[in-house]
Amino acid sequence: MNYVVITGASRGLGYSMAKQMINKGMHIISVSRTENTSLPLLAEEHNRKYMHYACDLSNVDQVEQTCTQIIDFLQGQCVEKLYVVNNAGVIEPIEVVGHLSSTSVKRSLEVNVLAPMLITNAFLAWGNWTNTKVIFAAITSGAGSQPMHGWSAYCSTKAALNMFIQTTSIEIEHQQLFHKIVGLSPGIMDTDMQTKIRASTKEAFADVELFRQYKNEGMLRQTDEVADSFVRLLVEETFENGAIYHVNQLLQ
Repeated sequence: MNYVVITGASRGLGYSMAKQMINKGMHIISVSRTENTSLPLLAEEHNRKYMHYACDLSNVDQVEQTCTQIIDFLQGQCVEKLYVVNNAGVIEPIEVVGHLSSTSVKRSLEVNVLAPMLITNAFLAWGNWTNTKVIFAAITSGAGSQPMHGWSAYCSTKAALNMFIQTTSIEIEHQQLFHKIVGLSPGIMDTDMQTKIRASTKEAFADVELFRQYKNEGMLRQTDEVADSFVRLLVEETFENGAIYHVNQLLQ
């Protein structure tokens, strides 16, 4: 049986990827603060197992406890392959340096960088211990390689996430392990994150009008389309270990 642990599965891209993975025959382990009540119904309809673990990914203790709980659950299952999708992320704070909230910056680091690092660390160790192949995917962003006015926290955390992905892949190959890790950049989608971006002031985010234009002109991709391309890549394993893929590469 194949299982997938996915953070932020309650909405947006995470929810779309969870739906696609159920359709691909996987059992779902959802990790987020809130639960999408339609996922267990969909899983039941397809005769798939579904578990939800409530977790605030900005709380290190909760992240570690949740990983332990999931690993305890997996020990009682016949797991052929495990997928771990670090999808959850926050765009805030959208503000210029000098006006940043320390609380928001801390949460950005915890959710966007620290949680994926700890989750990857826990399940890679479990995979080594149980001799189970683990496929890791982290949702990153083009902002990780391109500075954006007002996005210092988001750009920095995604850049750090990219480096973590690349470094982990080197370590996997050096140890001749069978695990794989990949970064997935979804581009601009019609999500709550885009709503928050469009609500910014021009002083906080100089390009806010451009992002409002994306919405007005119907230029935002739907999450189901992006999820389909990402899930196919993961299931078929047609990716280079440690690579960062933009959705445009996959939809050509």
